Amino acid sequence: MKKLLIGLLALVLVGCAGGTKAPRQQDYVAKMFNVPSDGTSNLYIYRNEILGGDVGMDIYIDEKRIARTGPQTYILVNLPAGKHRIEGFAGRKPSVLTVNLLPNSLKFIWQEVKIDLLFAENKLQEVSDDIGKKGVLESQLLESSYQLPKNKATTTVKNANPKSNHRHSSTPKANKIQKSASVNQPIKTAKKRKIYYSSGCPCGYGYCYGPRGGRYCITSGGNKSYR
Repeated sequence: MKKLLIGLLALVLVGCAGGTKAPRQQDYVAKMFNVPSDGTSNLYIYRNEILGGDVGMDIYIDEKRIARTGPQTYILVNLPAGKHRIEGFAGRKPSVLTVNLLPNSLKFIWQEVKIDLLFAENKLQEVSDDIGKKGVLESQLLESSYQLPKNKATTTVKNANPKSNHRHSSTPKANKIQKSASVNQPIKTAKKRKIYYSSGCPCGYGYCYGPRGGRYCITSGGNKSYR
């Protein structure tokens, strides 16, 4: 009986291996623990123990399979802020945890492994940032169906070009307005010189034309002054 139990336990511990490891560069970037600035949240789920051998444990987020963890592995996913359902499948029943992710934040979940008589079980639980970062640093990043957060600087550079083009395109428009104003200016002046008056005709403002075409104006004393 004792040998049978040892044999069954060995089968449990050998089991299926975890998922594919991510490239070292991605693991290095993930361990920088960058906080998003676009209103999303970075969620780390790690399994830093060697307990359970190579028993693979599937992680689901919002009913979507993300990755299969193994000993000393972790996953990183970038998610919208709000509530999310996390499930870890192992042994007889899954471990279910609902987390509320805040905008521009990090969240750490520890997948604790427990071994009973015949099965390797898991328990998902939230931990503090300090404890979570330590556990992640002891583990290696897994590839998952979620991509790592993109560099926001790329978006900033792309958005800068249209602004630059807009400034350049507005310059000719401004020049066109200035040019138009300078062309129209002499016309306004010319119109002022050709004002006709039906009566009054003060000498300070213009002239009147008599029946024979002669020009005259009225002085301040009320007399006609021919020009």
